[in-house]
Amino acid sequence: MAHSIFSRTSHTLLLVTRSYFARIDLTGRRKLSVKRIWSEQHCNVDSLTTLLAHAADLGPKPLGRLTVLHSEFWTEILQLPADVASIATSQEIRNALAIEAEIESGISAFESHVTCLPLKGLDTISLPFCTTLIERSRVEELGRFAKKHRAKLHCLVHPATIGLTNDTTSREAAVELNRWTDDALETAASLERLAQNASGSLDLLQRSSPLLVSESKRSKQLAMTVGLAVLSLSSCISWNLHTRQQILAINGTIESLEQLEKQQGRRTTEIKNAESKLVTLAQDTQSANATRRSIETQLQSATEMERLQNCRWTELLSAISKHAADCWVQEIQSDVQKTTIYGLAVSNAEANEFASSLEQTLKIAGWVVSPAATKLTDSDLYQFSIVVKPTNAVPKTNTRSNEIVSNDASITLVKESFP
Repeated sequence: MAHSIFSRTSHTLLLVTRSYFARIDLTGRRKLSVKRIWSEQHCNVDSLTTLLAHAADLGPKPLGRLTVLHSEFWTEILQLPADVASIATSQEIRNALAIEAEIESGISAFESHVTCLPLKGLDTISLPFCTTLIERSRVEELGRFAKKHRAKLHCLVHPATIGLTNDTTSREAAVELNRWTDDALETAASLERLAQNASGSLDLLQRSSPLLVSESKRSKQLAMTVGLAVLSLSSCISWNLHTRQQILAINGTIESLEQLEKQQGRRTTEIKNAESKLVTLAQDTQSANATRRSIETQLQSATEMERLQNCRWTELLSAISKHAADCWVQEIQSDVQKTTIYGLAVSNAEANEFASSLEQTLKIAGWVVSPAATKLTDSDLYQFSIVVKPTNAVPKTNTRSNEIVSNDASITLVKESFP
């Protein structure tokens, strides 16, 4: 329905894209309709408020209730679990979406304004929301802009969300966001369609994008109540002595409340100090436990190393006795750095097998066994030497794979090895 250019403007939409800025005036109260549209290209070199000011100057003053549409507002389709969203309040849903959007947008969830329009989900597991996140500093800047132009800020939205409803599926909304470009506004007809969609979406968008309104503090409310009571009683003081007594009683009550408030403040401070001490004590306890575990680990390593030092030679002699097989051990020489086993073997393979068996057995006891060095003698036997070196590292094992033989067995081995 056409409207006269002299009819009152109820809503004003200021649109800024990468290439255009436009002003759309709507008229009507319960049912909005387009009154007039202005648009103009720009070079995208000015700030958002400057472009909005240019858009506002396209039409006459005053502006209606102001809605800002900006293509650079961060907007995506986000999902929340359906069972969580069904019991959460609208503020809790906005907080959850703000935290979810912070990861992708890089905008702080606690320093931003969030718009969340619920959409129709494709399943019953999750509920989609068309979410727009705007920096709080930008919201405050736009609030100052609206105040400067004597307009009331209605809502802040991305132009791609215009026309979306609660019956729009998340897939349809995602397609709309992906294909929305400045090219969609090249013709007057396209801008007219955007304006028609906006006239039917403002109330829904405003409910999904409540602007923050500061709440009065309880102390201010109490002070206002007491002030009104005192004023009322003072006006009657000349008429009734009882009124003066009531004033004194109220003043006494206020003083008592102030004393109680101070006591509560002191108690709150004491509780915070106690909590701080508890945190410090917990940290000290954790540090002490870590130190204790470190000492226990070092003690365990030292104990294991001492055990290895005590039984190392016993296990070496036991291993030689066990794995010598067809090899004859002739001599064992030892110094601080290494121990060398000399002997004869029927073949080169027998000597190497003897060294390999020693290596498998003695590595648990902290020995490092080198491969056998062999040399063929005139009697067709192979003379071999095997170097065994101790290590200070504690083997990483919880069980011993070899039993420690007695000293008697070691002495017997020595007697048999040195005819």
